Amino acid sequence: MANVPVVRTPFSRREFARALIMAWKHVVGHFPTKKAAGIIFAHYRLETGDGGYCWNFNIGNCKCTRDMANAGVPYMMLADTWEIIGGKKVLFQPPHQMTWFRAFESLSEGMTAHLNLLRNERYESCWASVENGEPHEFAVKLKEKGYYTGFLSAYSALMETGHSIWMKDPAFDDAMLDVLAKLDADTERDLSKLGGEDLDDDGTVIVDVPIIHPAIDFEPRKYDDGPGDDEPPPDAA
Repeated sequence: MANVPVVRTPFSRREFARALIMAWKHVVGHFPTKKAAGIIFAHYRLETGDGGYCWNFNIGNCKCTRDMANAGVPYMMLADTWEIIGGKKVLFQPPHQMTWFRAFESLSEGMTAHLNLLRNERYESCWASVENGEPHEFAVKLKEKGYYTGFLSAYSALMETGHSIWMKDPAFDDAMLDVLAKLDADTERDLSKLGGEDLDDDGTVIVDVPIIHPAIDFEPRKYDDGPGDDEPPPDAA
């Protein structure tokens, strides 16, 4: 089983937005609207205390099952993990399986996995509320699928708050400009993939060469400090 060390992985909202835009394009096939992207941000904000408790690029505090661990999926064990059981807050400590969370190598990887989880895997029933930018409906659908054990009213209220913050923040708009600027950057010819040749009207040889956009890489730095004595975020169940 791939149990890895816990690493704090903070990043700015603009970095978050860039990674979200690119992952969304990869998973969905087009860029997100700000309203739809706001659901992912509000969820991340709720689950990680606005990033203060984001470990190993797991932006949604997604758990790792034993089957996943046995299959070699990287995971970490977080101290002081809590769940609401029987109406009461219960703490769990490693190595209890309730403390197992997925771990990722980069923000891009974590974001892509999170979008796939919500759109194509266990929580796909939540995706319509993501695309429609409906924080309350998203909270309802997550609760129905057992994503969290906390109270729906509290979860929904925090989703609403996070979404409102996102819509007022320029991070998404700035990140979209960053991405579009990268896409509009100078392209270069890939000479290893020469195609057929033709002649222009003046006899000039026209070479059919694919035009390749430069790679887009927005990986944030990684940090080395672990959770230590930090308390779990009050609003992440």
